[in-house]
Amino acid sequence: MINSVLEFNELMRSDTVKMYWTAFMDSLPEALIGINLDGIVIAWNRGAEKLFGFSSEEIAGKPMTLLFSSLHFLNSAEQLKRLLNGDHLHLREHYSRTKEEGTMPVFLTISAVKDIFGNVIGMAIFIEKAPAEKSSSLLRHGPHAQQEVIKMEAVLSLEEGLNSILKLDKLIDFVVDKTTSILNAERCSFMLLDEESQKLCIKGSKGIDERFISSSRIRLGDPVAGLVAQRGEPILVADIETDPLFRRANRYSFKSKSFIIAPIQRGSHLMGVLCVAEKMVSNAVFSELDLKILCLIARQVAVAIENARLYKELKYLSVKDTLTGLSNYRHFIRSLDDEIKRTKRYPNSLCLLMLDVDHFKPYNDLYGQGEGDQLLKTIGRILQQNLRDVDIPCRYAGDEFAVILPETKIDQAKRAAEKIKEKIEQLPHKCKVTISIGVAKFESSMDRYELIRKADSALYQAKQGGKATVCLA
Repeated sequence: MINSVLEFNELMRSDTVKMYWTAFMDSLPEALIGINLDGIVIAWNRGAEKLFGFSSEEIAGKPMTLLFSSLHFLNSAEQLKRLLNGDHLHLREHYSRTKEEGTMPVFLTISAVKDIFGNVIGMAIFIEKAPAEKSSSLLRHGPHAQQEVIKMEAVLSLEEGLNSILKLDKLIDFVVDKTTSILNAERCSFMLLDEESQKLCIKGSKGIDERFISSSRIRLGDPVAGLVAQRGEPILVADIETDPLFRRANRYSFKSKSFIIAPIQRGSHLMGVLCVAEKMVSNAVFSELDLKILCLIARQVAVAIENARLYKELKYLSVKDTLTGLSNYRHFIRSLDDEIKRTKRYPNSLCLLMLDVDHFKPYNDLYGQGEGDQLLKTIGRILQQNLRDVDIPCRYAGDEFAVILPETKIDQAKRAAEKIKEKIEQLPHKCKVTISIGVAKFESSMDRYELIRKADSALYQAKQGGKATVCLA
């Protein structure tokens, strides 16, 4: 299987990928899925069709959450780093959905797919059905088996929504709403730990007085949520007045004396707690099954919070140059294409700057690569500090930079270039540093290649004209 993954990556780097894509996918006996960085299925072979029951037409362009959590396998920053470095992740068991059978345990092998520039552009996932006898399914035999099946399906549905939400406030609202629905409860509070004060703060709730929410700050170790957070263990209280751990009068605002609380944590790292109270059925008590379901939800919430962070990190790595923090070449091309399309649709001015550090090789040879890298970082910072928010500074290649200037006329672009040139010349480096800049204006008849060639030609004129100057195409 691993050889197939390696072969897949090599094929993705080739220029003939479009020609051989379908043939290669279907030549493999394993079920294989290709997804892009947004978690959208872009490749689906016959093995996957046979395993899941979906045809390529039904699944192509759909989110991976149709099958299982889009980023569930990225459990930690360390795993993400391994994946980006070329390692393969193996999940011994993961629950996926099929078209006809509901859920199914599977083994996954995940590999990052890179383009010809080495940028991560997606994931290749090989799927193998897990033997039934090895499944660690939560479904159990017993009097509550059917109820567990219903709850499990509800939690799986929750997982799909969780992994499609990347904004924390929306994620919290979604969790509170779905948790109360699944557990048939009237009250729920979602508390997050403030890392600085080490107190729990309510970030989302249902059925709780707003005045209590704004004033609530719970220290770790304080009853009841603070105690759960400190211990990292869930709790089920049938009657707070008789429970041996608490034995206190029930608050007047609560109709029921029963509640459940589960910590939200990844490994030993505490994120918060999830509290549920007030069964909709009068005087009903929460059960062990309810607590088990809440713990499942809390674990999925922890994964979703972590995935949101990892997703942002992955997106950042896919569009940013790691040395300068500017957009990389891949993002530059995509952004330039987008701006050209927008300019053609809504006629406006668009300019492009091409910048090159003068005498960079001698500087690097004389002072060392470390100083050369520091110079490039500083230039990246100057570009970010002296351009508008709508401008897009990029590291084009080596010591060459590019800046996309939307809604900018040629004279404005020249002034921006002169300002950047002056700022760089004022740098307190080992010796005086200068740059040459070429400026080009987009014309309606141009495409991306012609605009870059025009700006590059102006840059060449600046270089030939003695450097440390700005030339217009």
